Amino acid sequence: MAEGIAFDLVKGVLGKLGSALWDEIGLLRSFKDDADDLRSNFSAIQAVLLDAEERSSAGKETHALRHWLRKLKDAAYDADDLLDEIRTQQQYPEVQNHQHQPAGKLSSMPVLREWVTVLTVDDEEGRRERVPLFPCLTGLWLKECPQLRPEPCVPPSVKYVTISRASKENLSLILERAMPFGGGDAAVSPQPPPDKGLRSLGIDECQQLTCLPESLRGLTSLQRLRISDCEDLERIEDWLGELSDLQSLSIWKCGSLRYLPAHKMTALQELDINKCPLLFDADGRFVDTSVDHIKNVEVDGR
Repeated sequence: MAEGIAFDLVKGVLGKLGSALWDEIGLLRSFKDDADDLRSNFSAIQAVLLDAEERSSAGKETHALRHWLRKLKDAAYDADDLLDEIRTQQQYPEVQNHQHQPAGKLSSMPVLREWVTVLTVDDEEGRRERVPLFPCLTGLWLKECPQLRPEPCVPPSVKYVTISRASKENLSLILERAMPFGGGDAAVSPQPPPDKGLRSLGIDECQQLTCLPESLRGLTSLQRLRISDCEDLERIEDWLGELSDLQSLSIWKCGSLRYLPAHKMTALQELDINKCPLLFDADGRFVDTSVDHIKNVEVDGR
């Protein structure tokens, strides 16, 4: 029912507003009063929704109530997207540094299956030519697009990507099509310039993801990786150490994560771990790994 969907959305927004994450990234200091007002308003709305559900169950739902619920659902989606975007900008500083460059966002599109990124045309001499449709796109945010398939590839110009609420299979496919010298990129240009390839990747709220997809292994230009709110993630594979350009790794709120082979990531300069308790022993030391070679290590904000 509509009120059930709206209630879940409002609950999700309240959960984010009450999360310690905002304190950890210093965000509440910038708009604490606005956040408090928003939290208060959504708490009141949540109470009204409980009443609306009782009315609906009793067969007393009116046209006005259904119209209000539809508008509320849209507003809750907007608030949820805005909070995610603010959090991404705070946790993902390179996106802020490139705001003057084009960025794209696909959000809440559960039935979107195909995103065409390259067009095949005939040149003046009748030869077939493949032309990128988004040649200047540098940033991309994909949220709740569980069936999305970039065709034939993620735009080769894209260097910064955040993927939120994707299935393991969909995440794997998108990363496979973001490879700098894979089939998709090569289809556009046989010899991609040396600066092509994904530089920064964020993976957020991907449930039932117990390990990172093998396709991430092909992102050889990756410099920064951020993983957050993947509660089912149990291990980081040893092959992540093969990414010789990877300099920064952030892992937040992955409560099931037990294994992190930091000792194999010889190029890593920054490691930020937050709320991943199973990575540490009773004395607060990393289990089964060493971080002595990493210049900057931060654990739970310290």
